[in-house]
Amino acid sequence: MNLMKFTMIIITEGICVMDFPRLYYIVIASFLISLFIPLRSESQQIIHIENRRIAEVKDGFSGYLDLQANYIQSKNTIFQTFNSLQTQYKSGDHTLLFLASYNLGLVSDKKVINDSYQHLRYTRALSPFLAFEMFLQSQHNEGIQLAWRGLAGTGPRFSLIRTENVRLFLGTLYMYEHEQERDSGITYREHRLSSYLSLGVPIADAVFLDVIMYYQPNLQQFASYKYSSQASLEVRLSERFALMTAFSMTHNTRPPEGIQRTYINLRNGVRITL
Repeated sequence: MNLMKFTMIIITEGICVMDFPRLYYIVIASFLISLFIPLRSESQQIIHIENRRIAEVKDGFSGYLDLQANYIQSKNTIFQTFNSLQTQYKSGDHTLLFLASYNLGLVSDKKVINDSYQHLRYTRALSPFLAFEMFLQSQHNEGIQLAWRGLAGTGPRFSLIRTENVRLFLGTLYMYEHEQERDSGITYREHRLSSYLSLGVPIADAVFLDVIMYYQPNLQQFASYKYSSQASLEVRLSERFALMTAFSMTHNTRPPEGIQRTYINLRNGVRITL
């Protein structure tokens, strides 16, 4: 289900410091090791949008293309690919961000990972410390029995710290959620708070750390919530090429039947700046 279809539904349904050489080799070693270890799908419902914003003050288009692949041939043939595209357009106080991702995993031609999402977000800067946001999101993930999840939200974004080296943002948005489970067919329509705290800081030359935390409680039942956090490290090898590693944890108090509440994930890959 795409963003256009979801728009129609909404209308009708009302740090630790380390010297750069050592850190550089640790990240490279982690990346190389990951080539021989089967990667897992991002089995989560909360998509980490904040660390995909492009910290670019100039007007115009910019973007990233992330490509990850893994192939293993032993008793079983394993092929996995994790790919994402993001583009951002900025004009004065207006910013439009589009994200798309598709992940596929095959074991002896049997599909074991199949998930994707599309996210569209508009941001209007009202002052150096305050912005207004609106977003739409469409998502599916067979690994967690998610047939489809559609979101629409809006609210303020606060810039708590914004210097040349450190960025700290807080978002408190209202979000409408339409979610359908794959096997059971159960559908949920809920009103949630979508709050996030984002920290970005360089920890060495060409090495950047991003930490993001999301909390999404049901506004009518706060005991039902979704929480997610991610810490990602980027080592820039050149202006257009970087190695990346990310650790994330996601918790859902009401997952589909047979799906665990908490997922932990470690991923490595490369980033190509367009």
